[in-house]
Amino acid sequence: MHNAHCTCWNCPAINLAGKVDFRACGQSVSQIKKQTDESGETHIMAECKRRPDLGLFDPTSITFKECPEWKETPYGYLLKDMRVMILGIDGYLGWTLALWLGKLGCRISGVDNYSRRNWVKERGSHTIVPISRMTERLHAAKEVLGLNINFRELDILDKKALAEFIEEEKPEAIVHYGECPSAPYSMIDFEHASYVQNNNVIGTLGLLFTMHQHIPETSLIKLGCYDDKTEILTEDGWKLFEDLKEEDKVATRSKDDRKVVFKNSNSIHKYDYKGKMYYQNNGRIDLCVTPNHRMFTQKRSNDNYKELRLESVQDVEGQRRVYDTGLDWIGYNEDYFIVPSTDVKIPMGLWVEFLGWYISEGHINKRKDRPNNYRVVIKQNINGENTEDLEELLKDLAERLGKDLKKT
Repeated sequence: MHNAHCTCWNCPAINLAGKVDFRACGQSVSQIKKQTDESGETHIMAECKRRPDLGLFDPTSITFKECPEWKETPYGYLLKDMRVMILGIDGYLGWTLALWLGKLGCRISGVDNYSRRNWVKERGSHTIVPISRMTERLHAAKEVLGLNINFRELDILDKKALAEFIEEEKPEAIVHYGECPSAPYSMIDFEHASYVQNNNVIGTLGLLFTMHQHIPETSLIKLGCYDDKTEILTEDGWKLFEDLKEEDKVATRSKDDRKVVFKNSNSIHKYDYKGKMYYQNNGRIDLCVTPNHRMFTQKRSNDNYKELRLESVQDVEGQRRVYDTGLDWIGYNEDYFIVPSTDVKIPMGLWVEFLGWYISEGHINKRKDRPNNYRVVIKQNINGENTEDLEELLKDLAERLGKDLKKT
């Protein structure tokens, strides 16, 4: 199991004894073990909330595999009856995670202020798949899966209410989905942008201080819509490294200019690695690499700001650097999109508009009785504000394809 070697140092069911919670200072267990006195001892001791009979003990001396409070699952070792609180439990990720963890044996609680439902109503839209009310969801979880989920309707910005619920539940892990993930919603106007920033930034900041005050040993799991595997840009699009082949041409650039050039890789290396990884995720960068990985950076100073350097991560970690992420595209614009396996040409502007509708609102149905017959479906409220625009687009496409558009 991938976490069998982890120790009580990583367990939320312990209280560290001493003046400082070293984990809260961002120090790893390996760093702590180096801080020894003259006798070679660290004097970092802990007490187990679940096994008080252990008394004070070294939190690095017992692994998850050895501890009876941890059980083996197909996904790794899991703390028995672990108390998990999910913020944003009414969302499409929060609710499915609640059911999944509940079936694994976790005790689930959750909060939500129904923001997502309100945003959908505000924009005059609707969900493609009907979503039941929370009361019905909770009843179904109890009836079908036998899960008792303790739900509380509240806003994470209400620190007092959140603190009271946290004190009541004493969660051993908190999964934070209580943020607005919609960039378009945040860009409607100043009021919407301010609301999203206040909810996401101030809400998370308040949560951190509330946890520090009431449940400092609890783990916070903050997730967003990001892939957990690195991809590389090829001429055929983005590919996972594990799917990369030697004949693939990948995007490259030189230190002298910012032009993208697709080249064949000299070789592809694969090796086992166990150690630290450098992870950074923000609006411009999403990467997870080994410390010896090199990247283009600029020193953040008035004199050398424009000087481009190729530096390894371990040499720039903790220093003020600007990662060079901008590239100059070399290419040309196609006037038409040619439908594969046909000679039908569609003006690129018309095709891109249709593709935008399909990506955001559409899907494909494949007929079982006709292997090569597909139906593209784009769902919209018949009284929606964009329905007429979609209708005009489909009329233009039908004319280009030599088809009749029937309105029913």
